[in-house]
Amino acid sequence: MKRFFKNAALVALVSLFAFAVSAAADTLEMKDGRVIEGRYLGGTQSQIRFLVKGQVELYPVEQIVALTFR
Repeated sequence: MKRFFKNAALVALVSLFAFAVSAAADTLEMKDGRVIEGRYLGGTQSQIRFLVKGQVELYPVEQIVALTFR
């Protein structure tokens, strides 16, 4: 249940900043050390949709350390 609230809080935070998305690249920082540049397209409680090199990629919320909007 605690994990549910943590994920819900992350999705709420991401949703608040979704309107601030500009043409510049957004950044996803993953737990495995990868840094992914692309464009935030939205998400759910369990995954984030990210446009990377013309492809829509899905990333599990529990694998994301940070999402930065530019």
